[in-house]
Amino acid sequence: RGAASTTPSPPATTVPPAASTTAQMQYELTFCLWTLSLEFRNSARIAGDFASCATVEVVSDQIAAAPREKVLRVSLATLRNLCLGVVLSSTEGVASKMIKAGLPKTLRTLRERPFTDPDVKDDVEHLSKILATNYRELSTFERYVAELDSGDLQWASLCHSESFWKENAKLAEADDFKLIKQLVTIVKAALDAANDDPDVPKNAAIACSDLGDFVRFYPNGKAVIKHLGAKDYIMKLIDHHDPDVQRHALQCVSKLLVTNWQFVK
Repeated sequence: RGAASTTPSPPATTVPPAASTTAQMQYELTFCLWTLSLEFRNSARIAGDFASCATVEVVSDQIAAAPREKVLRVSLATLRNLCLGVVLSSTEGVASKMIKAGLPKTLRTLRERPFTDPDVKDDVEHLSKILATNYRELSTFERYVAELDSGDLQWASLCHSESFWKENAKLAEADDFKLIKQLVTIVKAALDAANDDPDVPKNAAIACSDLGDFVRFYPNGKAVIKHLGAKDYIMKLIDHHDPDVQRHALQCVSKLLVTNWQFVK
């Protein structure tokens, strides 16, 4: 793709109507970030400033908010430039931050949308490939952390199994059981009748499954779950309208009731 096609057009010189002021401002500010991103690889100062200001996370959130196409175009182009300056296998790299910010889920949605500018589609495909490569190069536990941070849990990731928790349950105690607290938050979200996000039931079912396996393989995991108030939330989900949530909530509660796992095949 030529230089002319990759360079976003400069902001219009005319004053935009009041209704489009916010979109125009987003475009102009992101255009500034795009300009700086061209020097990301060559300037340690710019790279440091981008990291300290959580630029990747902010731009990823902006893309998820489904802005106007011109804002989306320059936002995607900015992230694409940033990816050129990192080692993809580094879990602290730009691509890893995008995964944690939930960008893969956003990109899957964008791939289904029609765009007038072919550069948008090209950037979506390019970023999707970069993030997929980065995800494959993470360790299994790092994948789990990234998936949990993204808020989009998937059965297909293979991180939600007894074998995974048997191997990694001890790692979940880091940062005062941060991962377990995140799972509890996901479970709690399913109790909010006003939350109409279609992914909530799926995430809740997976979270219940993970919490049940954590209880089984982490010493005194039952006490941790009770201390965080998760048991009450999970018991309420047994009456959830989604059958998968009901089933996994019931299985999780059953595991909470087991006293000695050595007698359970």
